[in-house]
Amino acid sequence: MSIIPNFIGKRWLKISLRTTHLVGFAGVFASILTGTEQDVYWGITIVSGLGLIYPLHLKMLVSGNLSDS
Repeated sequence: MSIIPNFIGKRWLKISLRTTHLVGFAGVFASILTGTEQDVYWGITIVSGLGLIYPLHLKMLVSGNLSDS
């Protein structure tokens, strides 16, 4: 049972979120290495990370099993 209902494009949505998260993480890492301030990459990483994690936490809340990581 999945908390997110099946719909056309669900697989591509997950792939896009993962790709966006990796791009954001790479941007954060590059800005740290170069010493420049790139706030947009932090935003991309946080927003895409929430998009990846939110369904998992919602599923844990619904099932009542909060001990899973």
